[in-house]
Amino acid sequence: MDSIRAAFERARLWLITYRVEALCAGILLAMALNMIAVTARKSITADEIVLIPAAYYNLITDDFQLVREHPPLSKLLAGVPLLFLQPNEPAPNQIDPSTARADREWAYATRFWHDNREQFEAISFWTRIPMIALTIGFGLLISVIAAFVPLSEIVKLVNIGTLFAFILVNAGVIILRRTKPDMERPFRVPLVPVFPVIGIALCLWLMKDLPASTWLRFFGWLAIGMVIYAFYGYKHSRLRASEGSREPEATR
Repeated sequence: MDSIRAAFERARLWLITYRVEALCAGILLAMALNMIAVTARKSITADEIVLIPAAYYNLITDDFQLVREHPPLSKLLAGVPLLFLQPNEPAPNQIDPSTARADREWAYATRFWHDNREQFEAISFWTRIPMIALTIGFGLLISVIAAFVPLSEIVKLVNIGTLFAFILVNAGVIILRRTKPDMERPFRVPLVPVFPVIGIALCLWLMKDLPASTWLRFFGWLAIGMVIYAFYGYKHSRLRASEGSREPEATR
């Protein structure tokens, strides 16, 4: 009994000392349990009808062309539980290749669910669990970063990243106005390139006061992103794939 009381006392002191961390962990746990409970009752969505078969297809073939719009990481994670369920996967050549891409996606999804109608509930449930795990994992990561990294440093990184994104947006307006002047635009920025140049200048003016350490971290993250793009993003670029598919037609 003394050992049990001592353990409870140590736990009580730990909770008092780390009460904020314990509260965050409790909130994350409650959120995870709530998402799992909701997932078990939630009906499948129209997007999932297409994306779940695409997730498994992408994972076992390393081909992301079936549904290119969805982020690859999400699709790969959603497809992991299917490796254990082993659903019946229709071969791509069973779908008429001459059909339009959107019709081909629906035809593939229809065949997938028809061949796995007995596992419908299991497939629709387990493919959502990785997304819950990813959400909780990011929550834990953010909690750890918030605990050990000063808030002021995080704010500086967010500021420089956001301002740089605004610079790219302004530059993109100038480039697209010259390279694709006939593109349909819901809104046209007036006085191009005057306004975009002003936007770029204002962003640079705000960025100049950030310390050198923030710039070094920014360029470090930028270098990592460029490496990922060079080895993965360029190969799986939707724009590059669509341009490549139009080249044979243009040469006819």
